[in-house]
Amino acid sequence: MDTRQLEYILTIAEEKNLSRAADRLFLTQSALSQQLSKLEAEGLPPLFTRHKGEMQLTDAGKIYINGARSILKIKGDAQEALKDLSQAKIHHIHIGVCRLFQPLYYERILPWLKRSYPDVEVTAVTPKLGQVRNLLENNEIDLALFASRQRNKFLKYIPLQEDELVTAFLPALEGAPLPLALPAPDTHLRQLADEACGNAQQLMPIYAEPEDLRSAIALAKMGECAALIPKSLVRGTGLACSSLNPPFHYQNTIVIRRGTPLPIIRDICDWIQRYGFRDGCQA
Repeated sequence: MDTRQLEYILTIAEEKNLSRAADRLFLTQSALSQQLSKLEAEGLPPLFTRHKGEMQLTDAGKIYINGARSILKIKGDAQEALKDLSQAKIHHIHIGVCRLFQPLYYERILPWLKRSYPDVEVTAVTPKLGQVRNLLENNEIDLALFASRQRNKFLKYIPLQEDELVTAFLPALEGAPLPLALPAPDTHLRQLADEACGNAQQLMPIYAEPEDLRSAIALAKMGECAALIPKSLVRGTGLACSSLNPPFHYQNTIVIRRGTPLPIIRDICDWIQRYGFRDGCQA
């Protein structure tokens, strides 16, 4: 059962603002507005009215919200019951790994998984931007590793480590107006980088947008540009770094479905939380 439309309306009702609701849901404002229009096109009366800059529920909206909460509770209870019934051994797990964490995953986490669960097949998936929630809800992945500043109440976030986006450069070039090497477009880190650059008081020209951040670091070490990268990646490179103005912090996280995780998923999350990120996102 696809309950996303119910969740969209619930989030709008809680935020009382279309833009804030869209941010929480990792949607564009226009996409969320289209969902409202779709409901009205189906013959439903208006669910919201605008009052003093806020979106307030109409009487019809209150009825819809009460029904939505009941349906989502039934869905959640059913999912929990099905999990409790599942006693079969897990033979295959899927892990969503954003590009930033792929070196760490393949060089540290995967070897541990192979040793700890030799009979379990492990598949890594690279989620596209905005895909993590749908992949989890549709049971296409069991957990995800990615960097984020936002939270979605329909998922469970396990914090790993706070990091910061900084500009990294040769010490001799400190203060020079260097162009920037940014993360590749359509990646989770690029989404953060775009937000960081939008908040920063000064934005330099883009020099390159490499898929692999190690290429960005190499360019910075050659003196070609500065690299906008996580601070945890600067260690051991010989580069200096500088915070943005204002500083831009974010959280490295594990994301799983809400509810009680299966023992193997809980074990994996515990190990990654304790040992997987001891050096930040470095392998």
